[in-house]
Amino acid sequence: MMLQAPLLGRIEGIRHGFFNRDGGVSEGIYASLNGGVGSKDDTQSVSENRARMARALDVAPDRFIGCYQIPMYLTPILLGRFYRRIADHEAGENPVT
Repeated sequence: MMLQAPLLGRIEGIRHGFFNRDGGVSEGIYASLNGGVGSKDDTQSVSENRARMARALDVAPDRFIGCYQIPMYLTPILLGRFYRRIADHEAGENPVT
């Protein structure tokens, strides 16, 4: 399953998604849609999982960009800055970069 954020969906040229564990080929302790290139999961499984995520977003696998999880205590700080930038962009002020 893929979830999408309404604010990110408003930005032209960005395709995004937040994926849960369903639909992956990883096995054992990684049995999921594990896209973590930094994990100790089988690299072929991770590549296939990432290709599946890319297909869900309708992008080429070599254009798929992931991110690393951050500690929960940093999330409000980072999201606060991001949402402020979105609000500025929607108000016609600074472009989102």
